[in-house]
Amino acid sequence: MPRKASTPICGMAKFSCVNKAENELKYLELHNSLNVGKVTFFCDCRPACVHLKYDAEHSQAKWQYKEMYFAKHRKHMDTSLIHARLSILFKYDSFLTSERNELYGPADFIANVGGLLGLFTGFSLLSLIEILYFLSLRIWCNVRLFNFWAGHPDS
Repeated sequence: MPRKASTPICGMAKFSCVNKAENELKYLELHNSLNVGKVTFFCDCRPACVHLKYDAEHSQAKWQYKEMYFAKHRKHMDTSLIHARLSILFKYDSFLTSERNELYGPADFIANVGGLLGLFTGFSLLSLIEILYFLSLRIWCNVRLFNFWAGHPDS
């Protein structure tokens, strides 16, 4: 989840810390909604990586429940009952999904830099290993065998 660098992270060892923070957040949101009537966010929280948002539209109409009741049941209707109906529908049958991904990750960056180096300078990982060999291991072996960095001094 996105967070500030100074925000502490509660691990599994501190599971009570997670429960305490969740309960405190729920209490503050409930208290805020009861006092104000509208939920406002007070914690400067960043949006979650997975976020669903629906644009809601509402409408209302008179419901002819008496006629519907008599058409279905054909009996006497109890007028002491209060009838209500709630229908929740999607406006369209299909919806457009969208997914956000990072454009360049660390692996993509390394692969692109390596590809450009190989394309424009002929550089490769094998060339890097060869350079490291000649700068370190070969010099160390020559000094150890011949007491001279370039190999045998007579040749």
